Amino acid sequence: MSENKSSNFFITTFFISFIFALVTLGTGGTFYSVQKLGKNFSLVLFGNKTKGKIIGYEGSYSTNSKGGSTKMYSPLIQYNDNKGIVREYHSDYSSSSQENDDEVTMYYNPEKPLKATRGGFLTLFFWPFLILGISVLILSVGCYLGQPIFVAIKKFVKKIF
Repeated sequence: MSENKSSNFFITTFFISFIFALVTLGTGGTFYSVQKLGKNFSLVLFGNKTKGKIIGYEGSYSTNSKGGSTKMYSPLIQYNDNKGIVREYHSDYSSSSQENDDEVTMYYNPEKPLKATRGGFLTLFFWPFLILGISVLILSVGCYLGQPIFVAIKKFVKKIF
C-alpha cells in the first residue's frame, strides 16, 4: 500500500509540474507577443519611417540535436534619424542565409531614435502573432488540464478563510 501512495505522489507531482510549465510558458509567450506587437504597432503608427541599408552581418553558430552546426546571420542595418544622425540597428533575428536586399524599411521613435525595428509584415506582425497563437494554445491546454488542481486549490482556500 505504501508503494502505491508513493507512486501516486510522484504522478501527482509530475502532473502539477507539467501544468505549471504549460501555464508559465503560455503566459510568458503571451506577454512577450503582446509587448512586441504593441511596440511594433506604436512604431508604425507614431514613429518615423525611413530607409535603411544592410551594412553587414553578425555571425553565430546554431547547433542541432545531431551535433551539426549551421552559421546564422543577423543583419546590421544603418539608417538616418530625423536629425540626420546615422544610427545602427542590430537585428533581433537570424537566418541561415544572407539577404540580397541592400535597402530595407525601418521604423524608429523620433524621441528615442535608438528604439527602432525593421519594417516588413513578417518581422512586424507575422512572427509575433504566430508566437501569440502558440502561446495562447499552450496556456489554454495548461488551464484545461489544470482545472482539477484549480478547483482543489479554491476549495482549500475557502476552508482556510
